[in-house]
Amino acid sequence: MMVTEKPVLTGSVAGNHAARNALSAPAPTTVRVVWYVTLVAAICLPMLSLGVRGGTNASYFLLVLTSLVGLLLLTRTPHDRGLSRAEFRAVYGLASVAMMLPFLAVLSSQVFTGDYADRPFDSPARMAAVGLVVWWLTRCPRPLLRHVQWGMCLGAVAGAAALGVFTHAWVGDVRPTPGFATAITFGNLALLLGVFAWLSLGWRLTRSAIEAPLKLLAGAAGLVASFVSQSRGGWVAVPVLVLALLFVWRGHWRLKLAVLGSAVVLLGAVYGGSDMVQERVEQAGTELANYAHGQRDDSSIGLRMQFWQASVDMFSAHPWTGVGPQNIRSEFQARAARGEVNEAVAEFTHSHSDVLWAMASLGVPGLLALLAIYLAPLAVFVRAARSPRREVCVAGCMGVCLVTGFAVFGLTEAMFAITMNAAFYAGMTAILLALCRPEPSRAI
Repeated sequence: MMVTEKPVLTGSVAGNHAARNALSAPAPTTVRVVWYVTLVAAICLPMLSLGVRGGTNASYFLLVLTSLVGLLLLTRTPHDRGLSRAEFRAVYGLASVAMMLPFLAVLSSQVFTGDYADRPFDSPARMAAVGLVVWWLTRCPRPLLRHVQWGMCLGAVAGAAALGVFTHAWVGDVRPTPGFATAITFGNLALLLGVFAWLSLGWRLTRSAIEAPLKLLAGAAGLVASFVSQSRGGWVAVPVLVLALLFVWRGHWRLKLAVLGSAVVLLGAVYGGSDMVQERVEQAGTELANYAHGQRDDSSIGLRMQFWQASVDMFSAHPWTGVGPQNIRSEFQARAARGEVNEAVAEFTHSHSDVLWAMASLGVPGLLALLAIYLAPLAVFVRAARSPRREVCVAGCMGVCLVTGFAVFGLTEAMFAITMNAAFYAGMTAILLALCRPEPSRAI
């Protein structure tokens, strides 16, 4: 009887065989538990942002925590199904570094001026963790992570509920006053979540006939919430988002023209059929004319023009370090005391513009850091939006809307002065970047 011995694997052959076995084996229980906790955090971030005080920051902190735990787990187990280091650097390296630049800009300003404070690091610290979160999310199974769509839909509905859309509390001349953030924040984020809900129609999760109607209703709720918030910055973002999506969308040019024409007709109908919208637009024109004639009143536009002029003056005086975010209010107070601005300006701590706030508080490094956190993720999203893979394309389009929306909102509002907004941007950027993940070269 002949006995056949099994071949002995040695050297690199044995190493490769072990690696393949590790990748094909089921994930350890601890890793799977962290995956599911990560999924809960990812869904809760958009879902709770406009419905629960502190929900955005709590969800994002949980994402960061699970990412740290995941990092520790994968250093002690061969089970790693994510992109290789070279692949991760090629796709996400620039964006990960760019998201750290606001933190470095604050640090450099304080080092060079010798004026130290901890509060200015709040929002930048959230941005700095994006690279870590993306790294972990790209190691979570995509079929799990894609369920974040439900959080987007529920978040849009929550924003509409918070603004009283469903109870008609917004009817009349009184502007909605949400419980724990400004109407501007609610309107802007609800708009984005509504757009996300509509875009998710291109990435079905079930075979149910009610999935599409539910997403359509959620998207409509988000857009109506933006409408009733009376946030003119959000209204301006709508046509910009449409143009951005048409630019990255690979559809036929005739279909693009049809979508553009429909959007123009819809926006025209909203303007023509709403006395509130017409009044808000006319009010903006009147306030601009008053400021041009030397009136420093406390109107919405009047205050913004004074914020912006004071911010330009601060930047001119301190172009390389800024005055520090912690000193913006004292600078406004000094100008109010000298009669250069309205006394109401002295009550604010930011410039009501992300661009001018970055320039005034952190100088050129702050401006470059702000542009970096827009442009670096946007490059990944634009490339993904043109992908032939539907799920990657949808995530890329969502990312394009996220960055474009925040950039437009930030022209007339300091979005990143509020940690809730910073956590939303950081968390959604990380989630959407992970959903744009290309297929790794090794088996998953």
